[in-house]
Amino acid sequence: MTPKTACAGGAVTLKKRSPGGFSARAELQVHRPRRSISTGTAGTAGGDSVSERGGQLAALTATVPAEQQARDADTQHWLSRLSEHQAAVAEARTRETALTEEKKALTLEARRLRQDLRKVQFGLDDDERARSTARQG
Repeated sequence: MTPKTACAGGAVTLKKRSPGGFSARAELQVHRPRRSISTGTAGTAGGDSVSERGGQLAALTATVPAEQQARDADTQHWLSRLSEHQAAVAEARTRETALTEEKKALTLEARRLRQDLRKVQFGLDDDERARSTARQG
């Protein structure tokens, strides 16, 4: 259900917006002065039209602070969400950098372990292999 403010000749409807704000929408009725068919002169509705417009203007003017407050709240909400997102991105980049460094360290460790395994499998290290080749040659 939307709140409605009545005024002469129209109404202002406040529609719910996310998150927690209202949007003002004016429902204005346009009135033209009635003319007498016989004389072609304006009837008494002409003065009423001015007062109706004044009432409509007052109703719309009254909704401006609420609309501005709703827009400000909406802006703050999205700025907060943006800040949270930026913090999450920075945190993810930090984790990614740390994981890249850890991957490099693990790759170097794996290379060293493969070299050690080759030494154990052949029973000789590179220096001993070179010496034995020199003795045989």
